[in-house]
Amino acid sequence: MCLIALLASVAACHPARATDPDVSAKRLGEIAITQHACGSCHRISGIEGADGMVGPPLAHYARRQMIAGILPNTPENLAYYLKSPQTVVPGNMMPREEMDERQIWGIVAYLHGQK
Repeated sequence: MCLIALLASVAACHPARATDPDVSAKRLGEIAITQHACGSCHRISGIEGADGMVGPPLAHYARRQMIAGILPNTPENLAYYLKSPQTVVPGNMMPREEMDERQIWGIVAYLHGQK
């Protein structure tokens, strides 16, 4: 019993990172959104401090029809947009972030879970 309490307290001291292999896709997305400070530009439901006013709010993201007004809102298109937003809409304010595939697909899972 004491060992379980000790392990729980150690886990609390070391929060999950976007590179941890056993993190769920949605949780991975939440972590990546926080690490890449997406909330400094966007309002994002469920992300503490994500109250930016520069980019569009991302609440109920899964209900949207389009991404950046150009691409149909599919998981594949969102992943493509996150990898290279300037390719989709040259000159837009969305920066290209250095993210690996797991982080990108985690963000996709998180946002497409916003119904």
